[in-house]
Amino acid sequence: SAPLPVPSGGSAVVTLRVVGRNTNGPLATATVPLQDGAAWPLAFAVERSSLREGVNDFMWEREDLFVRADILTAAGKTVATGRSKAKAIDVSGTPGHGVAYVTIE
Repeated sequence: SAPLPVPSGGSAVVTLRVVGRNTNGPLATATVPLQDGAAWPLAFAVERSSLREGVNDFMWEREDLFVRADILTAAGKTVATGRSKAKAIDVSGTPGHGVAYVTIE
């Protein structure tokens, strides 16, 4: 099948939650602008600065994260959604997360 076209002026809204834990809503929500003619796959990162205010590190840094990406048109209509999981990993004693590959459908 043909790849999903990037909607003109669209964006991807990426939401992170902790797998299996109630954190009173998303840990982070980041909006990634989509550029016309962009090639798939699109690489992006949700930075620590995107975390909801008041979220303590112990709530997420050593936990698996659920990742959801909604592809929106410029008018805000959802045209596709994808989900994945970023596994908690340890890198030389420092907590981190593996890459989450989100399949958009």
